[in-house]
Amino acid sequence: MPRIFELPCEIHCEIMSNLTEYDIQHLGGTCHYFKLLTQNQDVWKGMFKTRFIQFKTVDSSQINFSWKDLYLEKALLRLSAAQDMSIAHNNAPYWEIIQTRESCYGHTAKLGSVCWLDVNGIIKRVPPGVYQIQWRMRVTSSAQWNEPLDFTASLEKNGKPLETPIIKYTTPDRFYRQKEMKGGSWMIATLPEHLKINDSFGFTDVRLSHEKKSGQWKSGLELDWVRLVPVSHKIKYSRHNMLINLDYEIIQSNKDKSSKSVTIQATQMALRLGEYVVNRVFGIQIPFLSSLKNYNNE
Repeated sequence: MPRIFELPCEIHCEIMSNLTEYDIQHLGGTCHYFKLLTQNQDVWKGMFKTRFIQFKTVDSSQINFSWKDLYLEKALLRLSAAQDMSIAHNNAPYWEIIQTRESCYGHTAKLGSVCWLDVNGIIKRVPPGVYQIQWRMRVTSSAQWNEPLDFTASLEKNGKPLETPIIKYTTPDRFYRQKEMKGGSWMIATLPEHLKINDSFGFTDVRLSHEKKSGQWKSGLELDWVRLVPVSHKIKYSRHNMLINLDYEIIQSNKDKSSKSVTIQATQMALRLGEYVVNRVFGIQIPFLSSLKNYNNE
């Protein structure tokens, strides 16, 4: 029976096309062989075409074209409020798109005054896992309303909602009028409940929103981005309130370092997935985990 390292490179690329950037990162740290393989552009090309099937044509004629860079750009689990999200009444005097160097996107969405607050967007093709939901925002002194606002998250597949619980967090009364909230500094607001995408769902779309449709006017809110941050399956969370952290960092790169957080079981999960894919696609039984152990002992 052949070991995983004796299989043709084409089979390795086929297996790894079903992995994510998190799996690849840890797989490359297991041994020198996999480190070289994770730098193979054919691997990243397969990963891109497996995950982002909606992009049927890609211009790869550029001199410095890189499938890895293209994949990581599309796989960034973050949306710009100004550029990527749908905003109800997105025109003056209700909302204004602000050009600024304080955002990695160069623009933010600043609320003038609205009754119907509705900011929502979809992060496409999110891999299975557990995620924190974070919003980067700030509140100015003009924020005067007392009404609670809602943060929501839900899962979709092929444009249709999945029958899974919708995550909803409602801010307490006078939440945005607290002194520590109205200092004009950028904050990272982390929702207390975590989003879970089951392995059986595969790549799934995640709809995120900040909203409140009522007759009360709201103002003084500025939104930069919303993102998903992978968290450990082993940690148990019991927070019931939103966590607010001041964010003094001016991000200089669109590469979100925090999205590199991964679970320590990622390597084993990747290998088990490879074992399953080889068995289903090629009808070959290969004990991946034992092969890796034997290889590292040689």
